[in-house]
Amino acid sequence: MSDSVIIKKTSRVKSPFKAEERDSIKPNIVLLFLIFLIPLQNIYIYKLPGLGGGLNFLNICFLIAFFVWKTRPELNQGTRTALNKPIIFYMVSLLFALIMRKITLGEIDMKVIGNVKDMLLAPFLFFITLNSVRDRKGIIYVIVATISPLLYMFKVFYAQHISVFSYHYDDDSRIRGTFSLLGSNEIATFYASYTLIMITLFYFIKATKIRVILGVLIALNLFCIIYSYSRGAYLSFFIALLAIVWHTRKKIIFILIPVMLIFGGIALNFLPTSVQERIHSISAAENVSTRDASAQSRFVFWGYAFEQFLQYPVAGKGYLTFVEFNPYHMDTHNYYLKLLAEQGIIGFIIFLVILWRASKVGRNLYDESDDPLYKALGIGLFGVVVSLAFGNIFGDRFTYYPLSAYFYVYLALSLRALMLIREKDPAHGVILRRI
Repeated sequence: MSDSVIIKKTSRVKSPFKAEERDSIKPNIVLLFLIFLIPLQNIYIYKLPGLGGGLNFLNICFLIAFFVWKTRPELNQGTRTALNKPIIFYMVSLLFALIMRKITLGEIDMKVIGNVKDMLLAPFLFFITLNSVRDRKGIIYVIVATISPLLYMFKVFYAQHISVFSYHYDDDSRIRGTFSLLGSNEIATFYASYTLIMITLFYFIKATKIRVILGVLIALNLFCIIYSYSRGAYLSFFIALLAIVWHTRKKIIFILIPVMLIFGGIALNFLPTSVQERIHSISAAENVSTRDASAQSRFVFWGYAFEQFLQYPVAGKGYLTFVEFNPYHMDTHNYYLKLLAEQGIIGFIIFLVILWRASKVGRNLYDESDDPLYKALGIGLFGVVVSLAFGNIFGDRFTYYPLSAYFYVYLALSLRALMLIREKDPAHGVILRRI
């Protein structure tokens, strides 16, 4: 790519707006505050007032951010991308799953409706972010908003960790951090996925002050990953790192994997004893008695989920029906099987399309851009997709908006960055029909 297409602060790209108008585009402040607040569930659930009827402070921020987007002419332009329809179909499939629940169970209570409402918030945030961010500066604002809560999140995590820490592992050592209504696996997946964005930013952005800040936050997040005691998070984090290295340095990956295999066992001995015990508590041996109860239960639930899928293979049995039909009244602990059981092959395919196209957006942004910020964002998004894709094998890592919202935010930012790049080259077209 020639120097003429490098996006810098001093360069300008073609746009529906004049250069001076582009410079004057103000951020959607409510959106930035909303993005900052999303992972702080302990605050907006327990410390901020709600309106009742399932509406909390965060929902109010969503409505205001949407209102700002729709009432500001410079933002309300509409943006067509290859992700719009799959995400809309995903949202529609959730509503259809409510109908299927009515058919199979004969009831839909307000709690279930409230759960669906919460699930729709994260994909809806994609459209608000995509249309509210129009330039490079706006992308930076949003990235800063996603990073800003991390110090407070670590403070909460560390305080909980100290209160329950034990030299040897036990289940009481597992904590939720700021994810008050979720669990330790969910907070672990949050850190395992979105720390990847900061790692890629640290690698590509050379400004010393920024790297110091990112380095500190990465270290704090790694502490949280280690002491989350989530084996699924450990695995998805390292697989995502390998995927990033594979796409950026294909020759190194063939050296890195053998080195990891040789020295991995040695490195494990340097981890805290409680972490080592947690990792060793699961075995892939054929004798199921060697597996811990948590791991073994997953195989049982997966069997029930597949049986439910075979009964209603096209559309599934409906939203949150697996818990009702499972004799143990627990979830699938696998989002793919949950989709098959509750939304059928239709919902399953829609979700895979979203993941695939999101990964392609990230790879294309990395390949096409010479801007360090955009390259970091693109390959970081690719890592997030890989991490979440593997994380969903071990549990439901996508339906909770405090966990999945940043996926949609980074996806929207990456699409906007790719559009800004392609506006420089008319051969690509402004509308992203080919992702």
